[in-house]
Amino acid sequence: MFTKVYIDSIPHVSFFQKHVLLNSDEYANLLKKQSKDPSDYCPDIVHQAPIAILDSLLTKAGRLRALYVRSTRHALIEVKPHVRVPRTFSAVVRKVKNYCRRQTCEASPLIKNPVTDHLPVNSRKIGLCCCC
Repeated sequence: MFTKVYIDSIPHVSFFQKHVLLNSDEYANLLKKQSKDPSDYCPDIVHQAPIAILDSLLTKAGRLRALYVRSTRHALIEVKPHVRVPRTFSAVVRKVKNYCRRQTCEASPLIKNPVTDHLPVNSRKIGLCCCC
């Protein structure tokens, strides 16, 4: 489960009104003006980590039931192993913008919190932390 994922978009002021996905590479100055930590906004990691997990031997052996992503807005997204995560980051950006606008995902539905309601009784929960 990925928690505290900063999946945010903002309306971009231009000729065409469109949403842009906030990331620290392009919008560091804007995030600093809003008193937000730019290092929190790394959607490329949210893209690469599920691909690595879904391509792992654990998944190929049928041992992974689902990945869960919880955003800072407490939206809980379930990603099943059969879902094909787009390989290019630009395709992921389009999907995330769609999610931010409509609050829906075609392949990965939003589910109700808490996540423990959706886990099997005797399942193993594996957690990773980058805060150490």
